Amino acid sequence: MRRTSFLKWAGSKGNALASLAQHIPQEGELWIEPFAGSGTTALNVDYDRYLISDINPDLINVMKWVVSSPKKVIESVRPFFSGEYNSKTAFHALRDRYNASTDAKERATLFIYLNRHCYNGLMRYNLSGGYNTSFGDYKSPNIPEEQIYSFSKHFKGRAKFVCKPFDKLKFVRKPGAQVYCDPPYLPASKTASFAAYSKEGFKKEQHIKLDARAKFWAEQCSSVWVSNHSVPVLAECYPSASQTHSFMVTRTISQNISNRKPVKEVLLRY
Repeated sequence: MRRTSFLKWAGSKGNALASLAQHIPQEGELWIEPFAGSGTTALNVDYDRYLISDINPDLINVMKWVVSSPKKVIESVRPFFSGEYNSKTAFHALRDRYNASTDAKERATLFIYLNRHCYNGLMRYNLSGGYNTSFGDYKSPNIPEEQIYSFSKHFKGRAKFVCKPFDKLKFVRKPGAQVYCDPPYLPASKTASFAAYSKEGFKKEQHIKLDARAKFWAEQCSSVWVSNHSVPVLAECYPSASQTHSFMVTRTISQNISNRKPVKEVLLRY
């Protein structure tokens, strides 16, 4: 049965899991993921150990807390899932509070609130590092209790979460390891670009650097896999891949549900 993350996430791999499973081993010794996202892909493979990294410190912080203390997380977020806080005014006030806070637990609590109340799970940051996604205006967002407990159960005792940019991630050579990369995608159109998961962004140069890093990682493990859009510039950015698998995936980021049509994605292997 498919496991669902406690986080909503633009670009989540939920709709692509079946296609990924046709190529990537679903069980093994070590799973390495340099772009954590919502954790959906790692949640749905069964490995002895996991190394999960991301450049967003708040994302890694909240994942660590959920794994170690799921009950405390639920108790902390519960007050914010009342009707009192499901309004644009309350959302903006808590968004400002999150951006100003330096307390790790408060930021983790508000991260979950903002993620479940914002537009489409977009965790978007401006150049100053401030979270700036708009209010989602959902009827009644629920606390993802079941998903929090499931996330904790799956990773507790066998996952290490680290905050590093992908090009700084290091691991001991492990012939049986699988590395899966789900970076911010190359834009499918001129109006579809979204790479602001961190203030640093993710531009063409980073994709070219990821290709070089994937080639290096492939010498340290069994295989490296990279997901992305099937676009003309792909070959220029990722020339080192040895295999390319294509499939269609329905995206969930369009505000108009009728516009959420399948797009062609690729899975690159190194």
